[in-house]
Amino acid sequence: MDASIIDYIPLAKSLAYKHFYSLDVEEKLQESYLGLVLAKEAYDEKIGTTFATFAINVIMNRLRILYRKEIKIDYIDVDEIEIQDVRNEIEKLELRIAVQQTITKIEYKVLEYIYMKDYTQEECAKAMGTTQSTISKTLNRSLNKLKKQM
Repeated sequence: MDASIIDYIPLAKSLAYKHFYSLDVEEKLQESYLGLVLAKEAYDEKIGTTFATFAINVIMNRLRILYRKEIKIDYIDVDEIEIQDVRNEIEKLELRIAVQQTITKIEYKVLEYIYMKDYTQEECAKAMGTTQSTISKTLNRSLNKLKKQM
């Protein structure tokens, strides 16, 4: 190799800036320079490539290793997720059926307004055409029924 390693610093910088945007630039530069040093130590003209080509491969490998360390990919079993989703939906349905069998339709409607739609008791009363006092009593009665059921 005729040229000095210093002549290839722009190459290392270029690779660091052009690839793996999500990584910290300083870390990428450090890995690029390390790759350049490792390439100089390992390069042998007998392999039939130029030093620049060899250095690019070594530097890119160092950047890929850094990237893999940073992202820490967790592989998830898709089938297991689908099975869990189905189980969750079944549990929700079972709970809804149990609730509907325990309380009246009006009590269910009050619970729906208060807990699912985030209505205040006043808003719930207005929507159902009654008073806040009636909503409060209905809410307490339905919650007591559900507590006894559980």
